[in-house]
Amino acid sequence: MIIILSVFEGLKGFTLDQLSLFNPHLEITAKEGKHLHLETSFKNGIEKHPNVNSYSFTLHEKAFLKHKNYQYFAWIKGVDSEYTTVNQIDTAIVSGEMFRHDTNTSSQAVIGRDIAYKLSLGAGGGTPLQIFVPKVGSYSLNTTNFFNQGYAFVSGIFNVAGYNEKYVLLPIHSVRKILDLTDSTSSTMEIRLNDPTLAPQTKQDIQNMIGSEFLVKTRREQQDFFYKLVNSERVVSYLMFTLIVAIALFNIIGAVAMLIIDKKSNIKTLWSLGLSPSKIQRIFLTQGLLIVGVSTVLGLGLGTTFVLVQSKFGLIKVAGSISFAYPVSFNLVNIWIVLCTVIGLGYIACRLAVSRISTSWIERQSY
Repeated sequence: MIIILSVFEGLKGFTLDQLSLFNPHLEITAKEGKHLHLETSFKNGIEKHPNVNSYSFTLHEKAFLKHKNYQYFAWIKGVDSEYTTVNQIDTAIVSGEMFRHDTNTSSQAVIGRDIAYKLSLGAGGGTPLQIFVPKVGSYSLNTTNFFNQGYAFVSGIFNVAGYNEKYVLLPIHSVRKILDLTDSTSSTMEIRLNDPTLAPQTKQDIQNMIGSEFLVKTRREQQDFFYKLVNSERVVSYLMFTLIVAIALFNIIGAVAMLIIDKKSNIKTLWSLGLSPSKIQRIFLTQGLLIVGVSTVLGLGLGTTFVLVQSKFGLIKVAGSISFAYPVSFNLVNIWIVLCTVIGLGYIACRLAVSRISTSWIERQSY
């Protein structure tokens, strides 16, 4: 059980680290409509907040991508020059480099690894990625009139679980040009905080500042479904292994019951000497709990050793990978969960086993 809980803890931590590369501490969007229009006074107020470290404006839209004979649908996300200070996506680039925000050079893009695979693209390739976005209100069958078009040369490829197949990053001025939008148009304002633990309070401060026309979300709220999914899987796994432990504890009931039968003559002797059935029960209950306690400590010791060794040396790799080990995370809370679960169930099992010792049962026994 401790191994399973540690694996879930490790997977949760790994996934959150991956999500943090794309999801800022706080995100501001318009409550209605696709585009964000913040007044200068609001921007200045947000910038002066003591817990705001930096912010970035982004612009995203669904697009049709084409490279040679390969086609794919994904989101294009325009980012400004401050984006890498808010989200460290540049640390996830596995091939090539982050593009430069230079309006005088050819448009460049950083794409997800899965998109690069599907479109047969590589960083630094000589053939550009073609981008098509439907024009709003256009119903022409002529593709020239129906689509806003653009192109970009791939400067880098990133690897972020959950986003590799979804996003193409471009300079925000390139996306505005493709969508034929003004220089001030954006979809979201992404904010990096000095102290992420104060995100709920900072969110409330900013929400009060800009009003109800805008939505402010913390990182947890941006990935609310993921958090619920992980917690649900953890609870289900815990309940499944609790059931397995409960079934295994039938061995304890059997062991204590056999011990009682083996010592029935001694039990009658103790009763004849004046020891009450409840005190006799306590003797066998203590012995049963000793068995449970020693077994639990040994199991926890072996499980904790495995978790620490896996965490440090990564002995067990993910299937199909020669370098990526299963993530595990040692947490004292998990130790307490296992201790309380096993000892609690063990006590119930031992109590059931000794409950047969009563005055009437003792009287029926012979020496």
